[in-house]
Amino acid sequence: MELQKEYDSICVYIHLERLNSNIIKYKSLIQDLTLKANKRLDILIHCNEIVDLLNDNHLWKKWKEVESLLSNFYVMTSQKTYQCGKILLDVNVIFDKWCDYDIFIEDSWDILVLTNKNDIEEIEDINEQRYNMELSKLKYIYNSFFDVKTETDIEIENTEEPTCFLENNGSNKDCHPTVALGGTFDHLHNGHKILLSISAWIASKKIICGVSDDELLKNKKGAELLEPIYQRCYNVQKFLYRIRRNLIYYIIPIHNGYGPTIVEKDIQAIVGSLETLNGCRAVNNKRELFDFPLLDIFSISLLAPKSKNLGLEDAVLKMSSSSIRLHLLGQNESEDKPI
Repeated sequence: MELQKEYDSICVYIHLERLNSNIIKYKSLIQDLTLKANKRLDILIHCNEIVDLLNDNHLWKKWKEVESLLSNFYVMTSQKTYQCGKILLDVNVIFDKWCDYDIFIEDSWDILVLTNKNDIEEIEDINEQRYNMELSKLKYIYNSFFDVKTETDIEIENTEEPTCFLENNGSNKDCHPTVALGGTFDHLHNGHKILLSISAWIASKKIICGVSDDELLKNKKGAELLEPIYQRCYNVQKFLYRIRRNLIYYIIPIHNGYGPTIVEKDIQAIVGSLETLNGCRAVNNKRELFDFPLLDIFSISLLAPKSKNLGLEDAVLKMSSSSIRLHLLGQNESEDKPI
C-alpha cells in the first residue's frame, strides 16, 4: 500500500541484516516519502548487526560502514528535496535500539510506514501501551513489497570510492570517550547530520560540539539570514538527543577555529569533513604546543558515494548553509516583487 496524500510527519521503519546490506530496493520508497512529507521524514533502521554488537566496545570501528549507509539514505532524500524545492525538509536517519530509548513510545508521526509484516503485531502491542499511557495510537500502513526476498537483498561488494578515512596519530586508541567537532550548523542539513551522527557513533561518553558564534560568521554569504547562535545550538542538541541518548553533550558557542580543543586535554578524537581536514590538523598542531595528546582525525566527504548499485552516480549530497541561505534569499526577493 502506498501513501495517497501528503503528511506533515512520516516515519518509515526499515529492517537490515547488516550495515552493508544492499538498500537499493528502498530507494523508490524513500524518494516517494520525501515527496509526501511536508515537514519531517524519519528513517528508522533496525539493523541486526548493530543490535548484536550494542555492548561491544569496538562497535565504533564500524564507522565507515555507518557513514556509507547514512550517506546513501540521506542522498536518496537530497535528490528529491532539491528537485521539488523542499530544501528545508527535516530528514533524520535513526538507528533503533542504538538510540537508547523507545522511539515508538516517546515520538509520534502523522503516519508510520512499515516494511515488515512482523512489525504489525509489534506496533499493535505498542499502541496498547500508548493507550494505557493516555497517548494517541500510532497510525500506520504496511507495504508488503519489502517482505519479498529478491536478488537485491544479496550483500554486494562495496565498489564505492572511499568517502572517509581515519588519520590515526600513533596512539592506537581502543576507544574514544570524548569526541569533538565544530561548525556553523546553520539551517541544520544532511551534511551536518552525518557529521553529528558519526561523532555520536565514535564517542563512548561525551561529545563536545563547537558552534561558530554570530561574530565569527558576519562575513558569510547571506549572513542576514543566519539563524541566531542560540537556535543553532538548540538544533544540534535536539538532533543529537534524538539519535542517541546515552552520551553527554556539550554544545557551546566558539569564537575561533579551535574552540575547547586547545583547552580541554581529555579529548581523543575530532570529526570533520574532508574540506576541513587542514583545520583538524591545525588543532593538533596547537595541542602539541600545549603538550596535549594528539587527536585521531575522522574525516568524512560530504559528496555522495558514487554507487552505481544505488543509481546515485550524479547525486550530490554536499550542501552548505550558505546555499540554503541564498535559496531562502531568492524566495524572499521573489515574494517582495510587485505583482
